[in-house]
Amino acid sequence: MSEKIDQRGVDVVKDMLSPEAAEGMLNPRPGAFAPEMGLLSINTVFAHLWTRPGLSRRDRSLITVAALIATRASHELRYHFPIAIKNGVTKEELEELIYHLTGYVGFPPPPRPVSWPMNCSVMALAPTTPKPYVDPGREYWDVQRGRNPKASQNICVE
Repeated sequence: MSEKIDQRGVDVVKDMLSPEAAEGMLNPRPGAFAPEMGLLSINTVFAHLWTRPGLSRRDRSLITVAALIATRASHELRYHFPIAIKNGVTKEELEELIYHLTGYVGFPPPPRPVSWPMNCSVMALAPTTPKPYVDPGREYWDVQRGRNPKASQNICVE
């Protein structure tokens, strides 16, 4: 990586996620695929977008979660639901966001039931780092697709 690191982005990641997350983004594992994505995220998304004036982090979290749901980027919600809670969004507001979006973007597609983001946000309210939550609906969908249900991934980050 030859690009300069924007410290504003590093500080945002440390604050909203963790110092370890920032470190992992800046120093990917050897042989990682597209290893510069972490630096691009820090310098572009976190340094330039999350630090702009005009919207609070809370408002940015609501917008981000809505965009992720609308684009079906559910893999990112495991990070952004806890970030939203940390930024002051309530569980009830996240639920209302999901309800409201169903009228405009449809219901969340399988294999993710509507309840899984709520479970992540409830865990993020805990004062300590949440333990991984395995989606109970995931096993059903894995079995339907002939996959090993024991190999399913956790939804929330530890």
